[in-house]
This record gives sequence, structure tokens and C-alpha cells, in this order.
Amino acid sequence: MDITLYKRKDSAFYWMKWVLDQKLYRESTKTANLKKAKKIAQKKEEEILQQKGIVGADKITLKDMIEEVLFDYRANGRKSTYVVELRSKTLYDFFGKETKIVHITEDAIHKYITHRLTKCKSNRDEPLKPATINRELMLLKRGFSLMVERHKLGLAPTIKMLKEDNVRKGFLEHWQFMKLLEQASDYIKPVIRFLYYTGWRTEEALTLTWDMVDVDNGIISLSPGTTKNKKGRHYYMPNEILEMIRTLWAAYTEKVRKEIPTPKYVFTNRDCTDRIKDMRGAWKNSCKKAGLDGKLMHDFRRTAARNYVRAGVPQRVAQELLGHQTSSIFSRYNIVSDQDLREGAKKVSAYLNNQSLDKPIENPPEGFRLWEPSVKKYLDETERVKQEWREQQLEEHGAVVQIGEDDKVRILEKGKDPK
Repeated sequence: MDITLYKRKDSAFYWMKWVLDQKLYRESTKTANLKKAKKIAQKKEEEILQQKGIVGADKITLKDMIEEVLFDYRANGRKSTYVVELRSKTLYDFFGKETKIVHITEDAIHKYITHRLTKCKSNRDEPLKPATINRELMLLKRGFSLMVERHKLGLAPTIKMLKEDNVRKGFLEHWQFMKLLEQASDYIKPVIRFLYYTGWRTEEALTLTWDMVDVDNGIISLSPGTTKNKKGRHYYMPNEILEMIRTLWAAYTEKVRKEIPTPKYVFTNRDCTDRIKDMRGAWKNSCKKAGLDGKLMHDFRRTAARNYVRAGVPQRVAQELLGHQTSSIFSRYNIVSDQDLREGAKKVSAYLNNQSLDKPIENPPEGFRLWEPSVKKYLDETERVKQEWREQQLEEHGAVVQIGEDDKVRILEKGKDPK
């Protein structure tokens, strides 16, 4: 909640104004002293919060609010608590951990956005993109929403998101995938092949364990709760993936027979001591060797979505294979490439080239004269079609064919004259 002090031309006193339940209120402090006016405004704020049944809202700090968000994440089984902790550091640096949330007003949030846009840079020494700042604002917004839901705060400040213009559009063509596979480090080659064919999220692939894999029937089963959308799904492996998985399985079972300690994960690190936890370095080096700088592992999801569509897989099936919950999310991943645009242009060109150069002959409207060229052409064409039909019937059936005035065709028995 934000109470603003201001002066009126017709009064020597400071006045207060605030918005509550979408209604604007004004009240005089009855003092011309700014210091006293601020104390009166603070007391008024506490009174309003207490009237709404909220006591102690002015004692809640930003740190307390972030802790509530973390608790909510853990209670709902969300795995990205580390992201909350990472983004909260940025909020702490600007607002301060012990800052009371009632003082994080809309004006303060606007100053935060301005600071991030003009004073801060990314790890690449580039200006921050709106999407980065929006993710931080969403954390702040979620925190205030929880405070209101739990009746610890009367009113949350309005937080407007920035317009984002950095939508990812990367994907890999098949030749790029093959080149990348040639140059990749040996231990990440199976992961690259798997992601290219499946389009799974990287984390889903890296945490895949052998108890989820049916190597005999070629089925991988993800249990409910193990995926981002909490829904389980099945993947029926094509031959290329099944052959690779069975090779990895053979190596795994060989170590188990020899009682060599080996992790339960399908894709293991370079030393085969644990799963691959972070392959960003190996990925970056592999892309550099292949001349594909700037490619992202997440490009595999966009690539797979597009490949499913190109292969004629129904959208609903493709959504299920990729683990997309809605068609709107799937459409973001079904990226159109330059090749798609070229193919589209070629198809239109081929269609137009097959069109007749002559204007189609239409039935002459009532009132046309039989001697008019267009009508005469129409009648001649009609007669020609009828004649071809007669000849075709005689050739195929040897029957006598009669076409009436209503254009109905009668095939008579051979040797009998039409009546």
C-alpha cells in the first residue's frame, strides 16, 4: 500500500492520498510540517491495514516474503527453487533484505526497472533484456500475491511486465545435427542424438534412469511428477534411438555383472561415476568445433516440434511426445525456417503455373444471344464433351447411347433402337 503526500493550492497543510479496493481516498494531515506529515501518513497506513484485519504488515521484510515463495515452491513440488534464490539476490541488492514490503511501492518498483535497464549488464557484457527483468518482477509479484492470499498484506502494488522481444527462434537442420555429432565430445554424443530425435527437455533426458527404460519392448516411461507439467508420458523408441539405448544398456549391465560401481542413469559423465549434471561447457566447445556458435540445447525442442509437423505427425500427438500441455505452447516451438518459406513459395508458384491462361467458360446468363462469340464457344465446348462421351461409350460398351435434352445419359441394349 502506498500513501502519497502532496500540497494543495487552497491549503497550507499536507494532504494524503491512497487507493484502496480500486477507490481513491484523500485526507488532510492538518499540519504544514513535512516531518510530522510523514509520521501521520505512516500511522494512517497502519490503521488502514488493521481495519482490513491485517496486523503487523509493516513488519514483514522482503526476505520474509521471498521465504514464503520458497516455501510455496517446495510445498507444490516445484524443482526450480534455486532459480528463486538466484533472482532474489538481485532484488536484495537493490531493495535490501530487511526492507519492509510496505515500502516497496509502485514508484520503487519503477525505479528498480529503470536501474536494471540502464545500469546493469548480462554476463556477456550486454544490456539486460526485458525477459530477464520480467522473470525478476514475476518473483516479486508472486511474493506479494502470496502475502495477500494469506491475509498478511491488504493490497499488493501493481507490477507491469515489460514487452519482450527476444523470443528464441533457433533450430538445427539435419546437416547441422550430423556435423555437431561428428565434433561433439564422446560422452555427450548419445545425449545429442537422443534430444534431436525426442525433443525432450534437457533435464528430463539427463535424469533418465534405467528403471524407466524397457529395452526389450523399446519403451521409455516417465512417471507422473517427474516432468515439468507433472504428467507422465510414454515414448516409443524408433530404431535409431533403440539401437543406441541397447548399446548403453549392454555397457551398463556388463559393469553390473563385474560388480563395478556404476550409476543408475542412462547418460553418464565422462568418468561414468554419476549422471551428467552440467554439459554446457562440452556443448559450447562442440558447437564451436562444428562452426555452430550460438546454438542452444533448447533448440532441439523447437527442431523436434518442426520435424514432427514436417513428417505429418498430428499436432495432438506431437504435443504429447514433446510434453507440451497446450497447443499455444506447441505453436511457439513449431518454428518456420527459411527452407519452409522457400518450399511454400515454390508450391504456390507450381500451383499458379498449372492454372489455365484462358478465362473459364461460364453458363451464359439469361438474355445472351446465341450468336455471341462467348456463347457460341460455350455451346461448341458442350457439344464436344457430349460427343467424346458418346465415342467413349461406344468404344467401351458397344452400346447405343442416347443423351436427352436434360443431358441425362441412357445406355440401351446393343442392337436395339432408342425409342
